Amino acid sequence: SLLNDKIKNIDSWSAFELQFNSIFLDFTQSIKKKSDKVSLNEIRFCMLIRMGMTNNEIMSILNISSRAVEQNRYRIKKKLKIKQQLTDFILTL
Repeated sequence: SLLNDKIKNIDSWSAFELQFNSIFLDFTQSIKKKSDKVSLNEIRFCMLIRMGMTNNEIMSILNISSRAVEQNRYRIKKKLKIKQQLTDFILTL
């Protein structure tokens, strides 16, 4: 809930990342260990999923379409070489 409050008043991604990493320790390192091909924007996308945000919330925060959300999910899943749902995988990290 602390992150949900902070994200509404966020000025930059770096401030968000500091707050996120203080709550979800080693999350970004876990993603990077799985694949070094995942971009910074894709890691940020995963962070929003890890916070339990819905596709609509992600669309609103990143100012992207629903199609872009689905494409991001597909690309990340492909880069991480996972067969399960992306959300399920991320929640287990």
